[in-house]
Amino acid sequence: MSKIALISLALVATFAPVSLATDDILGIGSPAPTLSDVTWLKGEAVSQWEEGHVYILDFWATWCGPCKASIPHINEFQEKMRKDVNVIGVAIWPNDRMVPTADFVDEQGDAMDYTICEDNDGFAADAFMAAAKRRGIPTCMVVGKTGQIEWIGHPMSGMDEAVEQIVADTFDQEAYKKEMAKKAEAEAAADAARNAARPELNALGAGLRAEDWAGVLDASDALIDKHPLYATTGSQYKYHALVRLDRKADAARHGRNILNGDFAKEANLLNGLSWFIVDPEGDLNEEQRDLELALFAANKANTLTEESNPSILDPLARGEFRLGNLASAIRAQQAAIENAPDGEQKEALQVSLDEYIEAAENL
Repeated sequence: MSKIALISLALVATFAPVSLATDDILGIGSPAPTLSDVTWLKGEAVSQWEEGHVYILDFWATWCGPCKASIPHINEFQEKMRKDVNVIGVAIWPNDRMVPTADFVDEQGDAMDYTICEDNDGFAADAFMAAAKRRGIPTCMVVGKTGQIEWIGHPMSGMDEAVEQIVADTFDQEAYKKEMAKKAEAEAAADAARNAARPELNALGAGLRAEDWAGVLDASDALIDKHPLYATTGSQYKYHALVRLDRKADAARHGRNILNGDFAKEANLLNGLSWFIVDPEGDLNEEQRDLELALFAANKANTLTEESNPSILDPLARGEFRLGNLASAIRAQQAAIENAPDGEQKEALQVSLDEYIEAAENL
């Protein structure tokens, strides 16, 4: 972990400005616009939607990390469904700093074995993304057998199942439309809550960057008091601030309150609190480390994840180690390694296990 924990949102998409303001919302059941004013870079040009055919339009850009991460999945799905589905990658929202789309596509070769086009002057982005009020990429839109938009979303969030149903004529468009409407309502409420909390969130971010812990504490208290959606964020950073301000008794009281309250059933929050305390690369001094609290949080997180998450077992082991419980530390770290996939994580976990074993041998 870095020394300063900055606020982060779990983004699955990268955002860019939408250039067109429109009252004509492109939604589920809408006739799909055609791909006009695009440059075709790979595959045959598609000038109209053929009846009985299914198309996936993947809106992406070479500067978009999440877009590039989803390409292998899209490519694999195209290979699987090639007889029934035509995937079209539509590159949009270019900028001067990105790898040119044509160069990127050439370099990918068979790793992007589907049709690719590039938007000219934002026409496709306006006709599809702006009209659908979509601001994030990657976004996929599925054009069904009658030329209607059947599905809109992230390519790795339910698209495969939806497309397979569309191909098989078992997709319930009306049910999906209602689901999308509920989701849009929830997103609008979340946006409103985020906008309302923006001053406090900005103050919290500024305090963290400046290591102004009194400012972080004030902003955290404001989030807890005024904005229920961000109460856990406020609680998390309030603990950080109290620890940094050496308000040991207040930190201990607050930490135990949130473990039995907002954090009680949230394994990731419990784990984050535990790791903040035990992190060997952190800059807390020993007086600031409430190891009993860390171990309590780690054990609760471990129980919630059925003792099988290596990223939770690791801080549990570290907490046991810091408390001198070497046998327990070794057991927990061994479990972390057993549950970790092969690769860098397992190798890093092994380094810690070696440290614990060496300490036990030197007793």
